[in-house]
Amino acid sequence: MSDKRPPLILLVDDNTNNLGVLYNYLDGEQFTVLVSQSGERGVELARREKPDLILLDILLPGMSGYETCAQLKEIPETAEIPVIFISALTDVDDKVRGFQAGGVDYITKPFQHEEVLARINTHLTIKRQREELNRLNATKDRFFSIIAHDLRGPFMGLLGALELLRDSGPDMDEDTTHELIVNLYETSERTYHLLENLLEWAGSQQRRVKAVPKPLAMGEIVRETVDLFHSTADQKNIKMSVAIPDNLTAYADRDMINTVVRNLVNNAVKFTPRGGSVSVTGTRRGELVAVTVADTGVGMEPSEIKGLFSPAGYTSRPGTDGERGSGLGLLLAHDHIIRNQGTLTV
Repeated sequence: MSDKRPPLILLVDDNTNNLGVLYNYLDGEQFTVLVSQSGERGVELARREKPDLILLDILLPGMSGYETCAQLKEIPETAEIPVIFISALTDVDDKVRGFQAGGVDYITKPFQHEEVLARINTHLTIKRQREELNRLNATKDRFFSIIAHDLRGPFMGLLGALELLRDSGPDMDEDTTHELIVNLYETSERTYHLLENLLEWAGSQQRRVKAVPKPLAMGEIVRETVDLFHSTADQKNIKMSVAIPDNLTAYADRDMINTVVRNLVNNAVKFTPRGGSVSVTGTRRGELVAVTVADTGVGMEPSEIKGLFSPAGYTSRPGTDGERGSGLGLLLAHDHIIRNQGTLTV
């Protein structure tokens, strides 16, 4: 898992002795370390590798450390990476200039290893806390957006239909009354499932939902889930198929994997035109199990895929028959897969 890897530190210093000493020390502290002897190369490495933190000397050949830091802060991909200046310059003006350039801390040479480690760990902790706060804010914004739009809309329809039934009374013919009741039921059912997804997703984001992994027969889980969508698929004349060996087992939380498969199959049916097909296949890849949900649907642009699993960046689209959704299903599936030590890709 990406969040389990050792923190990646980029050292930018033209002094090979300093680089060697810091590299050996940080490597011994279980960091992954990259090195650069120029600001230009440091910016290039930072853009490509996205380090968790940068240790930056000021007196560099060509572009100075101040200029390097300022450039990093102007690039969207590197702007949030904390930069700690580490320099022999000790004047207050030098330190102030470092903070003005975007640095978060300043260490003077000669340095103590323990001080460097303490400051690195402090700013890595702050970075993680900031990322978590941004994630929670995006979750909150998405939550309120769904409440304001996706839940409010169905309730307005329900109230309108109920008002019509109340005011018309015996004057409404039986067929019209029956059609209204069917529509009321279907709208209520969709709204209830949306509320279920919303509450489950909110609980997952707040880490209230714990994964309880057990050996799972993937073929059985997938076939049970696909059976739930046969009637919907039949209405759109969509052919559904499952090809998963009976002996294909995975170690994961059953309820979470059920939710993942249900949402992926639901999306496949939702975005496949009439007369299309949806297939679910499964294979073993080393120690992992790969389950693929494929369809002959409308597809997605690369820009849509990029924000697909981001609470802030993804919005739902109507299906090929105008089916509505909130976009929560994929977010929930992505979260559950991560909690079960897996990946979800498109």
